[in-house]
Amino acid sequence: MEPGRPPLTAEEFARRVRAATGAVLALEARAGAVAAGPEAARRAGRALALRRHLGHRADEPGSGADAALAELAQVAGWLLFDAERHRAAHRFSRLALTLARGCGERAVEHLVLATLSMQAAHLGRPDAALRVARDVLDGPRLPARVAAVFRLREAGAHAVAGRRPDALQALGRAGALIAEGPGPRDPAWAWWVDEDEAAGHVGLVHAGLGAWGRAVDALAASPGAPAGTTGFRALFDAQLLTAQLRAAAWHDATELATRLSGHAHAIGSARATTLLERAARTAAADPRPPGPLRDAARHLWTTLPSPYDGGTSGPCTTGPAEGSPLT
Repeated sequence: MEPGRPPLTAEEFARRVRAATGAVLALEARAGAVAAGPEAARRAGRALALRRHLGHRADEPGSGADAALAELAQVAGWLLFDAERHRAAHRFSRLALTLARGCGERAVEHLVLATLSMQAAHLGRPDAALRVARDVLDGPRLPARVAAVFRLREAGAHAVAGRRPDALQALGRAGALIAEGPGPRDPAWAWWVDEDEAAGHVGLVHAGLGAWGRAVDALAASPGAPAGTTGFRALFDAQLLTAQLRAAAWHDATELATRLSGHAHAIGSARATTLLERAARTAAADPRPPGPLRDAARHLWTTLPSPYDGGTSGPCTTGPAEGSPLT
């Protein structure tokens, strides 16, 4: 702290942290998680350092200091997961979980646990993913859309483990919960939990089970990512192309690969980019698809950005960001 400057208040700290969260989310909307994840980590690291300087002032009633920091750490954990920086993602998610539980922010706690469950399944640890989901589902009664998210996580974990009946049962429960519509107890983050989003997740589960025709049907029912989209729906498109190739839906795969090539450079999700690259490489080298599809796949492959810089689990710096409102 500079000499002569008054001590930072908890309210001002919370305001700065919320501004940092907003800036990170705006960056993700423009450039995706590959760019925004490391930036979120830097800003959250700086915020954590400032939080230590606050000391007991962070506990001032109504300040919202830890709630704001929990939200920023949660955003950092999610974005780093989508950027395939898994060690850093887990570290920030655990920080967010500790903070959220400490200040009673149940909505943030649930969102962090949803990320941790999905990350565990993504990394091939279905039992860990299932434990996280079931711990939440077995706890106090959840708003319907929050419960639906954890049923989808449960279904995804079962799919990774190859437990088809259990995966389909969890999907059915999730669909019934979403059909109830929005409720007064839904947290603000649950705005995206709707039938279109559920269709995408149903497709991911069927793909995980190797039911490629059903995966195509479900993913095709979920609106694809519009040009320039950097968010989660890009992953649905990537899995749809994979499912179309596995189901030998050559015409549809050609159209999708051609469409994706037009904005492949703007896909900022390392998970989506990795999946697309794998699908495009496979199609380009496979003699079975028709020539136009192999050409479209080859073009898509060459237009994709590098999925991440530094590896899937490499270090992620957490120093202050240039121009950060937390400096």
